[in-house]
Amino acid sequence: MESRKLKKVYPYNVSLALAVNAIEFAYLAETVVASAADVSNYWRMGVAEVDFVVREPMIPIEVKSGARVRDDDLKSIKGFMERFGAQKGIVVYWGDKEEIRGRVHLLPILDFLARGLSDSRHNNGRAGRRRR
Repeated sequence: MESRKLKKVYPYNVSLALAVNAIEFAYLAETVVASAADVSNYWRMGVAEVDFVVREPMIPIEVKSGARVRDDDLKSIKGFMERFGAQKGIVVYWGDKEEIRGRVHLLPILDFLARGLSDSRHNNGRAGRRRR
């Protein structure tokens, strides 16, 4: 499932990402999610890529740096879910609205960070209430 040719490297602490790289928003968002979810596996096939893969239960996680997620943005995660039989996928993005599109859960990054991955794993298809 993991590409052996190219490795993705995320610093354990987000401040290290800022020290080493010029600030790139997409990379910073992925680093924050990688750190919060404590995941490092990813999947790539051709041009399709999923940022992170949780193994038990198998959940693909995509990180989008925009405030909106188009249906076209979900091709890779849906392809992964179909290929490997994942029951649920998670897209973390910079919007402010939690949505469910089929079996793909769109979570605002602040909600994902507040809840953690364990809550997102066991949501069983129900959108949670926004915390204010």
